[in-house]
Amino acid sequence: MCNPVKKNLRFHEEALAKFTARAVYYESKSKVLGERFTNEVEAAAEIAREFPAMGAPFKSTNTP
Repeated sequence: MCNPVKKNLRFHEEALAKFTARAVYYESKSKVLGERFTNEVEAAAEIAREFPAMGAPFKSTNTP
């Protein structure tokens, strides 16, 4: 069985800011809810890291 190459993930700083804001919000409502949200995002990031070819490729709309 072939092991996929794990790649590092980089998050856009606006996406990271939104994630942090949501995590803080959910944590303010319930510690458990905040932890569950963070765990789910981390699990999704791990899947993306393990299987980088999964999903649609990103296409920038910013053309020079």
